[in-house]
Amino acid sequence: MTHYTHKMIENHVTFLILCPELNIGGLRSTVNTIKNNFPDAPHVCMVGDNAKSEDILEIGKMCDAVKAGTTITSLINTGVKNTKTKWSFVIMAGCFARVSMFKKYNIFLKDKKDILYSVVDRNAWLFPDATINGMLLSKSMLDEIGDFPDDAHSIINSKTWWSAKAMEKGYSFKGIVGTKL
Repeated sequence: MTHYTHKMIENHVTFLILCPELNIGGLRSTVNTIKNNFPDAPHVCMVGDNAKSEDILEIGKMCDAVKAGTTITSLINTGVKNTKTKWSFVIMAGCFARVSMFKKYNIFLKDKKDILYSVVDRNAWLFPDATINGMLLSKSMLDEIGDFPDDAHSIINSKTWWSAKAMEKGYSFKGIVGTKL
C-alpha cells in the first residue's frame, strides 16, 4: 500500500467543480481559490446539458468546461472519466479550496481503493447521506465499479446503489470530519 503525502495528493488531483445551476459568481470564487492555493492543480467545471453556448464561453474565460447530463451524478461520472490525473476531487461552485484541506485526506488515504468524503453533519455520516462536496475518487474506480446511477429523483439512492457495488469490489469508504470546505 502507498501512503500518499500532502504534496503527492496535491500533485495528482484534478478539481471537478460542479456547477449545475451555472452559478458564475460562485464558480469564479472557487476557481480563484484553486489557482491561488493549488497553482499547478488542473481543474475543470462540470455543467449540465442546460448550459448554453454563451455560458460555456463565460466559464471558458476562467477554466475548461465540460457539458454533462442533467443530474449531479452525470456531472461526477463525466468529470472522473475526463480526468487526466490519478485522483478527482469533487467541489461545488461557490466553495473555497483551502490550502490545508488535504491534510486530513492525507491521513486516511492509503491506496486507490479508498473513497474519501467529507462529513459536515453528524446526522449524515454514512456515504449515501453525506455531501458530495469533498469526495476524493480515484480515476480507475469507475472502470472497475461502474458509473453512479443516473437517478434524477434521489442522489441518495444513486450513492447507495453505487457504494454497495464498490464494497463488493473491495473499496473502502472513509468519512472525514473537519475538512473545512
